Amino acid sequence: MVDSIYNYIVTVLNNAAHMYVHRRHKDFYKFSWSDELTIAKAASVESNNVWKAVGKPRQSLVDDKRNKCRLTYRQLIHEEEKREKLAYTNDLHDALLRKDAKRFWNSWRSKFEPSSSCSQVEGCVDENMITGTDKFVQYFCRF
Repeated sequence: MVDSIYNYIVTVLNNAAHMYVHRRHKDFYKFSWSDELTIAKAASVESNNVWKAVGKPRQSLVDDKRNKCRLTYRQLIHEEEKREKLAYTNDLHDALLRKDAKRFWNSWRSKFEPSSSCSQVEGCVDENMITGTDKFVQYFCRF
């Protein structure tokens, strides 16, 4: 009886996690994406599609517009990357000036340290092995 309830709870939690918990590493999401970048990207994609539709001509007004849109988009990306680096550099600097070690190290870890993508229970990382045996129960009964 207890095992079936336990299995049901584990199944419900796993399904909820798959449905609602994002599984992306911290570098997956863009730095600070803005409306300006969205507009520039759309213009770049549109000008590229027009260029392809007219046969990919070189040295034409269509090609010039395409190159201009691409350059603008790339410049905006580089500006946003610089702005993002400046922001977290300022956060680190402010934490150091205030002698706030906890805030400093939290900021440092969020930007520079890779997070572990696997969980361990008693040295085991295989989720089926963890949930299928008593390792899970034994591990958390200690707490």
